[in-house]
Amino acid sequence: MKKPNILPTACFVLVIAGLIVPGAVLRAEEPFMGAYIHLPAWFHDKDDPATRERAIVDNLDRFRDSGLRVLIPFVTTTSGQAYYPSEVIPDRAWGDWDPVAVIVREARQRGLQVYPTMCVLASGHDKPSGVLKAHPDWALRDKKGEPMGFISAGNPEARKWVVSALVEIATTCST
Repeated sequence: MKKPNILPTACFVLVIAGLIVPGAVLRAEEPFMGAYIHLPAWFHDKDDPATRERAIVDNLDRFRDSGLRVLIPFVTTTSGQAYYPSEVIPDRAWGDWDPVAVIVREARQRGLQVYPTMCVLASGHDKPSGVLKAHPDWALRDKKGEPMGFISAGNPEARKWVVSALVEIATTCST
């Protein structure tokens, strides 16, 4: 079986990353000062949206004051959920509430850069979840042939879906 060439996808991801925040390319003489952000660590699921938004604002102020300049929020989970109101990813962590839009808006007001990132092929852990519930044939298989919670990059339809999710993130999570 011919191995798929992942170079075009990798190049696409790098190009998209460069487009996320126009004019936000770091100069070579500046060190990259950023951190990955796991959104649930910033607020509790039970909080109302106004309380969550206040928590985001408070955390962004601390982030800026620390000297960090680049936020890299995970906008998807390893369980296959979206942290924004996705049209591509079927399972949304917070329904129509969009913490990523709040982060982008508030980060820009503080002079911070935002590079959204996706847990690309994870969609469950030991068992399929997220998009793999609708497309179990896209799942990687264990030695016994049982589906696992990871999307197979060798499946052409799965690759198309991943690219559509990346395009959606690049076009909706940065505006």
